[in-house]
Amino acid sequence: MKCAVFGCTNGYKKSAVECSLFTFPTNPSLARKWMKFCRQGKGFNFKNCVICMDHFEREDVVNNLQYELGFANKRILKRDVVPTIYKVQVEKQKITEEQPSDRVRRRENRNILSEAPTSHEGFSKRRLLKNGAVPTLYKDNVEQEIDEATKLENKRIVDELLKQYDADLTKAEELKETTIDISENMDEDIEDFLKNEHTLIENQESQNPLHVSYTQNSGEVSDTEQKLIELKRANDALQKENSQHRIELAAAKRILIGEQRRHRYAVQALSKRLTIVETQKKNYEKKLESIFSKSQIEMIKNGNSVSWSTSDIEAYKVIYTTNSTIYKFLLEKGFPLPSIRLIESSSPSPEISKIIKRVQEQEQDQNQNELQQQDADLYEEEQQQQSPSSLQSLMDHSYSEEIEFEILNE
Repeated sequence: MKCAVFGCTNGYKKSAVECSLFTFPTNPSLARKWMKFCRQGKGFNFKNCVICMDHFEREDVVNNLQYELGFANKRILKRDVVPTIYKVQVEKQKITEEQPSDRVRRRENRNILSEAPTSHEGFSKRRLLKNGAVPTLYKDNVEQEIDEATKLENKRIVDELLKQYDADLTKAEELKETTIDISENMDEDIEDFLKNEHTLIENQESQNPLHVSYTQNSGEVSDTEQKLIELKRANDALQKENSQHRIELAAAKRILIGEQRRHRYAVQALSKRLTIVETQKKNYEKKLESIFSKSQIEMIKNGNSVSWSTSDIEAYKVIYTTNSTIYKFLLEKGFPLPSIRLIESSSPSPEISKIIKRVQEQEQDQNQNELQQQDADLYEEEQQQQSPSSLQSLMDHSYSEEIEFEILNE
């Protein structure tokens, strides 16, 4: 695969120099930063693209030392790393015998480490104590106490070892560079002198107990320092990630508290409305109970599927028998009453029969009274119509008598 950075040719078909390739991150915000660095313009699809190692710093790789020494198969980038080095390669480099490939170089480093001696030549493999050394550390299964004075003494010794080692190493490097610069045709006496001088320096170093102790542990110290550096970087990355998680958690917690508060207010409002509705329901039921029977209220709630009681049917039969027209009118208007077929098919009890008979008799008496009242009204109207004519006749008769009386008097 070819590097996605504009102008970079690493990874194209079979690259001249082996280079690690890294896929784009899954984090959208981080992937956009990588896309901006590639300078590919619009319509760039990064899902199947990679960026080579040439665009990253050595500090951006977690296991760079293990990879260089051949103990890791591939490089691993740190979290939230963004490419910062922008190179434009004009033509491919060519591998020569003087410039080995990355894979060959890593194999050689691994072989050199595997063949390296475990201890300094000419010195014992056992650890040597200083004269008059006294044990100061006490270990227990539960806890381990270390004296502060011992720590300071150890630190002072290590500092002296480091200074001595740096001075000896500088001197040895100067001698080595001087030896390399001397011509191959140098006089044998000069060579012997340099050899004797080098041997004298080595003897002095071997007689120095601080140098011997440091030489034995220099490899361990360097490895430990490298591990400490890597652990510190990993710790910093974890702390940064942890702080980001804490920020996200706090934001999510604030959102959750707001949602809970809103839901609590909504539940309180709904509970108030429910209380009001239940109170209204109870009031309506009380009003209905004062007007209708239980069967009628059940019919209002559930529709026509109601089992009417015998007392209800007998009471409504009295109404139907008294005035069937009004009963039918009420049924058409939707009043909760038994059907006409149920009323007609039911047989009334003796008491209801008596009530029906008494009601019928009262209805008949009422009808008779109404007829008599109508007759009386008609008679009064007739009398009123006849009364003016009779009065006029009486007046005429009295007037005629007066005239006759006047005539007789004359």
